Amino acid sequence: MIGSCALFGYNALQTLYIPIMVMLFALIFRGVAFEFRHHNQKTAHWNLIFGISSLLASLAQGVALGSLIGGLGITEDNYQGNVWGWFTPFSVLVALGVVTGYTLLGATYLMIKTEGAIRRISIDHSYAAAILEIVILSAVVIWASRFNPYFATRWADKETGAYLDLFLILAIFAFSMLMWALRNGFELSAFFWSVIISMAIFTAITIGYYPFMVPASIALTDAASSSKTLIFMLSGIGFLIPVMLVYSGYQYLVFRGKVKMNEHRN
Repeated sequence: MIGSCALFGYNALQTLYIPIMVMLFALIFRGVAFEFRHHNQKTAHWNLIFGISSLLASLAQGVALGSLIGGLGITEDNYQGNVWGWFTPFSVLVALGVVTGYTLLGATYLMIKTEGAIRRISIDHSYAAAILEIVILSAVVIWASRFNPYFATRWADKETGAYLDLFLILAIFAFSMLMWALRNGFELSAFFWSVIISMAIFTAITIGYYPFMVPASIALTDAASSSKTLIFMLSGIGFLIPVMLVYSGYQYLVFRGKVKMNEHRN
């Protein structure tokens, strides 16, 4: 079983080589553009590179996620995928959902950090991203429930289906509260409800495909490392997580408040 799982894992990685490499290079160029922009008087082209890199990284993540939950053409008997197996209508739809989700989170956060014209633009973008997100979410759910047998079975199950319904209702409720917050200009509430929408969506996806990493071929227990490896990793992560939380909290404390548009770089 371990050998078969390793083979399936290799095949899955082989199928996702292109989106993963695109994501890595996009993240690299994103960081480079941000740094070079700081040291260059002409920032327009670096802004463009930063934006394109961010978009490509988001699309690549979404395509990889859509490919994974779509199954990648992997079965218990053989591997039927190829290097372009990640490019399917379903994975493209999921990728668009990921992009709109990131756009919603970014726009609502900009509402908190900015004022004036940028804040008004952020509100408009939040409206558009929220509507697109709920439309794409509905399309993904309908598509998965109609054409993915495992997801349809999980939804038909009374216990699992109840949890799925709960989180989808939560996403719709959060969407309604987000619209209310945007209309009234409540910045923190808008960001909070956009986070709830994202959490509800990904929780529903997790429930819908649990316990598989690659539906319906590789389960979590099959993909997991040995107990000793997991304990070793947990020990390191258990030490680092509090450090990261303290550091991130200190960052937000230092940079709290709105960015003033009349501030100039040194």
